[in-house]
Amino acid sequence: ELQEALCTYYPEERWDDLPPLLRYASWIGGDRDGNPNVTADVTLETLATMRAAARDLYLREIAFLREHLTQSIDLVSVSEALRNALPNAHVHPKYPGELYRQFLDVIHARLSNDYYATTADLLSDLRLIERSL
Repeated sequence: ELQEALCTYYPEERWDDLPPLLRYASWIGGDRDGNPNVTADVTLETLATMRAAARDLYLREIAFLREHLTQSIDLVSVSEALRNALPNAHVHPKYPGELYRQFLDVIHARLSNDYYATTADLLSDLRLIERSL
């Protein structure tokens, strides 16, 4: 809503990349400044739970995109970088001619199997799609 309002009242400016104004933070499992109930094991368990929740959220979003980015290469162009990334994935294409969908399938499989060492690796694959679109 903020972005829409800024675009309405200041149309001459670009508002594509607004930084987040608020960030959520949690002390769950991390209140280690004297709380005897928060041990190293509790912190590790909490981090694992939060990591799994984040991964599940990403998997749902990627599945949503996979079901909606179904354009055929007969109708839309696909960047050379994305085309080159697909053969390296070593997967059988389920969706002939739907390269965005195929690559989202690759991303989903990689994320499901803990392939990505860092968030930057996941973002790199997602940005391939973004730049191609």
